[in-house]
Amino acid sequence: MLAMARRCAFLLLGALLGCAEPPSVPFPNGNEADGGARVFADTIIAYSMGGQLTSCLTSLPQCGDLPPSCGPNAVLGANDGTTFSLGANDKMELGFRCNVINVDGIEVWAQVPAGAAAVVEVSQDGSEYKSIGVLDSSNKSFPLTIISWYRARFVRISDQGTGGIAIDAVEALQ
Repeated sequence: MLAMARRCAFLLLGALLGCAEPPSVPFPNGNEADGGARVFADTIIAYSMGGQLTSCLTSLPQCGDLPPSCGPNAVLGANDGTTFSLGANDKMELGFRCNVINVDGIEVWAQVPAGAAAVVEVSQDGSEYKSIGVLDSSNKSFPLTIISWYRARFVRISDQGTGGIAIDAVEALQ
């Protein structure tokens, strides 16, 4: 049991770092978000605090199933003023279970102090991530067209060394 838990933690660490096998995650609802409603990240995959990785999932829960409560749940759902602050060099990986990020991209609702920055990356499968920009100002949007992708399901935000970025929500722009 302990060996299996370590293996899962290692695989999720690899996913956080972009080296693991891609998870098998089918695109829901014909690949489209529901009728114009605002769509926000709804699952914490993994995060690190002070260099310590916490894996929240072994697989992405099905649409309709509640993911387990894990760490920085303040970043899930709509931008409501409740935040989670990334520390220096910390990372966070989020998922969209019931929808996808389309070509319009994402908006990271966050307060970014002067001099702070984080790399924002997206993935279609949870293992291959591509950078779509640097979060260096508050409430910044990032189009997927910069990497010639038309959809994604996962977002990774990696602090670049100063810490203090308070993330409120990650919205898929539709």
